Amino acid sequence: MNKLLSYITIITIFALISCSKESSKPLDKAKQTQKTESKVASTSSSVGLVNKDGSVVLKMNLKKGDKYEMTMAQSQVITQTIKGQQQTMRQNNSFSYLYTIENVDSLQNIFTKISYSQIYQEVDAGVGGKQVFDSKTIKKDDKNPQSQILGSLIGKGFTVKQTPFGKVTSVSGIDEIIQNVVASLKPDTKMKLDDQTKKAISNALKEEFGGKRLSDMYEKTLNFYDSLPKKVGEKWLRKYSIQAGFNVNYITYYTFKDINKDEIVLEMISKIKTDSKPKPSRMGPVEVIYNLSGDQKGTLFIDATTGVLKRSEINQKISGEITTLPNEQIKESMKIPMLIEAKNSLTTVKK
Repeated sequence: MNKLLSYITIITIFALISCSKESSKPLDKAKQTQKTESKVASTSSSVGLVNKDGSVVLKMNLKKGDKYEMTMAQSQVITQTIKGQQQTMRQNNSFSYLYTIENVDSLQNIFTKISYSQIYQEVDAGVGGKQVFDSKTIKKDDKNPQSQILGSLIGKGFTVKQTPFGKVTSVSGIDEIIQNVVASLKPDTKMKLDDQTKKAISNALKEEFGGKRLSDMYEKTLNFYDSLPKKVGEKWLRKYSIQAGFNVNYITYYTFKDINKDEIVLEMISKIKTDSKPKPSRMGPVEVIYNLSGDQKGTLFIDATTGVLKRSEINQKISGEITTLPNEQIKESMKIPMLIEAKNSLTTVKK
């Protein structure tokens, strides 16, 4: 069961951190109402996102029936030292989603159906060999619990309602996905599928994939949008926190680097740090405290007509230590130095 839940956590942490750009509004700007944003969205530019004076309002300019496939990929190396022994885990993950614009209302709220189209995971922890999941090659009679959960997500979708500036106002369809995933599970020798286990899996999925978590994730992915016009050379700030088993704080600066006929180019730099006085988090049978910090740097390429994030490349480096707390089985605490290095990419293709 713990192994199963660790895979769920891997999916969530990947989705939140690998290609997400930070949430919350600029620190030096007043809160914008949806009515004001809608007015800006409808009058700021006549062709795409670019105004006559060369400034740009970063927003989504989509229409009903538009379809896109977004693929987020990550290559990650995690190095930790336990009792003097260095251990290295390598992960290669790829998630593809199909985005279908179902409607755009009079206030320019966008209703998007998002469904999983492909999932690939490769984990090499050294001991025990490499584990690979590929939704393209999974067999229908596969009883491996990780394969069942990931495989059952393919083709399943949920609907997001958001403003043209990426603010999510509702998410629907998540409960149905979770119910279908749990109902489709088949027992195997590694996992007993009694009612208690099914309930535990359902609760874990709700915690990691619930409406609030998905809303936050989606907003973070689209956080570079802004209702105020930007010009080349301008810089703006985002500050936010995410909860992925433990609290992680980000401070990100975006810089408007360039614009041409087809693309808007942004650069981003983030400082990353866990809470200065973190609360313990549970990792399997023990409670741990995370003390990590680092940075990430990257470049974003945005379609100058639709506002769609076409592609991005982000490199991330985080280091620090995890402290395990003593319990009945483990009498002494232990500090585990950790280094996480990741290369993240995102590509979006119109279908």
